[in-house]
Amino acid sequence: MRKLLGFIIFLVSFSTSVAADYGGWIDMIKNYDEHKYCGDYARNSGEDDWKQTDIYFDCRENLDRQKLRN
Repeated sequence: MRKLLGFIIFLVSFSTSVAADYGGWIDMIKNYDEHKYCGDYARNSGEDDWKQTDIYFDCRENLDRQKLRN
C-alpha cells in the first residue's frame, strides 16, 4: 500500500499544474524556446538576481498573453 501511495504521489508531481510552473524543469523541456528567450533577456538586463527573476516572469507572462490573443 505504501508503494502504491508513493507511486501515485510521484505521478501527480508530473502533472502540469504541479511541476510545470515558469522556469521549472518540465517547463524547460516543454517550452524550451520561450524559456531560453526570457532567460537570456533577464540575464542580459544587468540587474541583480532578484530583479532578473522578476524580469523573467514578466517576459513569460507577456509571451503567454500573446499566445492567447493569437
